[in-house]
Amino acid sequence: MQIKIKALTLNRLFTTIAYNSGDEVSLEGLSKSSGVAKNTIKKYLESALLIRRIHRIDKTARRFERATTFKVYLTNPSMRAALFGPVNRSSDAMGSLTETAIFSQWFHETVFVDNLHYARWKNGEVDIVACEKSSQKPSWVVEVKWSDKPFANPGELISLVEFIQKNNMEIEPLVTICPK
Repeated sequence: MQIKIKALTLNRLFTTIAYNSGDEVSLEGLSKSSGVAKNTIKKYLESALLIRRIHRIDKTARRFERATTFKVYLTNPSMRAALFGPVNRSSDAMGSLTETAIFSQWFHETVFVDNLHYARWKNGEVDIVACEKSSQKPSWVVEVKWSDKPFANPGELISLVEFIQKNNMEIEPLVTICPK
């Protein structure tokens, strides 16, 4: 399927998406930020190879029937640096870029990537949740932190623990950190 989008429109949209890689977004929000119509964004997101959409699940690993938000990731986090310049260790963008880099490792396996989600509910979130295709049961989880706070304050991982317990998962989660 070929999508015809003007170069300037595509540039505005891609710049907005690149800046928000790893963040939860909505079509409405992307439209407001980029000035591109929601229908154009939807068509582009469904056919683009430079980005991937990851869908949200709740804390019991159920998908939403009428989801309005999703996370968007660049397939290669260096594209953000090409647009906005390099970031240093202390940049606020490092957490999202680290999450983007981790996700990008799985994007080449199309069967596998369709089973990747993020979980978010009223008082919590888990960055990466892999679910079994047939049962939608979570098989593993990853929490990405660009700090060393979880060592000093394990309460930083309460959402992760809650998700694992709620879904009777018997595996150890993977938690990334950035030491000082």
